[in-house]
Amino acid sequence: MEQTGGASVFVFCDPILTDPVLALTGQGFNLPVPKTVRMPLSRGLQPFTLQIPSDLAGEKLLQATFEIALGEVEFASANLPAPRSVCAWLMVDAVDVAALHVNLSQAARPPKGLAGSSLFRYWDPRVFAHLIRILGSSALSAWLGSKMRWCWLDWAGQLQCFDASPSEAMPQYLEAPQLAALERIAEVNQCLVHSGQALALDQARALLHFDSLVEYASQSGCRSATDRVLFALLSSQFGRGFERAEALQPYFNDFLQRKSDFSTCAASVPETVWEVLAHSATEARK
Repeated sequence: MEQTGGASVFVFCDPILTDPVLALTGQGFNLPVPKTVRMPLSRGLQPFTLQIPSDLAGEKLLQATFEIALGEVEFASANLPAPRSVCAWLMVDAVDVAALHVNLSQAARPPKGLAGSSLFRYWDPRVFAHLIRILGSSALSAWLGSKMRWCWLDWAGQLQCFDASPSEAMPQYLEAPQLAALERIAEVNQCLVHSGQALALDQARALLHFDSLVEYASQSGCRSATDRVLFALLSSQFGRGFERAEALQPYFNDFLQRKSDFSTCAASVPETVWEVLAHSATEARK
């Protein structure tokens, strides 16, 4: 990563996993004073930014933060989606620096109508990767509030960037489909990992694919997150409507009649039946 001329560069850090300041000071860096991004969290869990100096020492510090983030990506690739301590790099024009932290704090207020959330952790790469698709570029820019380039590492360790150019006020309300898509993010991420597509080159396409299947699972009667994730994974493997295949009727009849949950019914299906369905699905794709 390189600093761009005329821009101030900030590293957005979240100590929920571990405090990157400890790792950086342990490497001998003389760090700038962290600036808290105020959130309704206990003191030790407040996110913060580090402003990168525009000199050789700053370049080395910037590279060190990148290496920490890359190490966290590599850890997460072998585990379930995990939080990161180094979440993003923000390149901000000098005129926007003064309002930056106020806007970052305000952006953490949950959208009205978002169920079960007192804090909108938009800065978490597991969340931010979805926001352009769900909110659209204009609304996401307004949500962030400051003109900036927001960069993060995706699950494949590739640097992704979003250029925020706010031209309107932060939206007070989101449409019902947007709220529903925000609530599906965790389940879509689970699908991405369990399907082996977390390292897909076209992650945006994979996220859209599983989002539509998790939504379909909900519409099909899956009530729990476990059921929706399993249903979406099987839909991806065997195609939409797989649960109505003739070979599965003896096992899924109770689910289709809303008498039993999906996972229980799926567990009752013999492996030989799944193998037949897998063969049929493979042939259908040829």
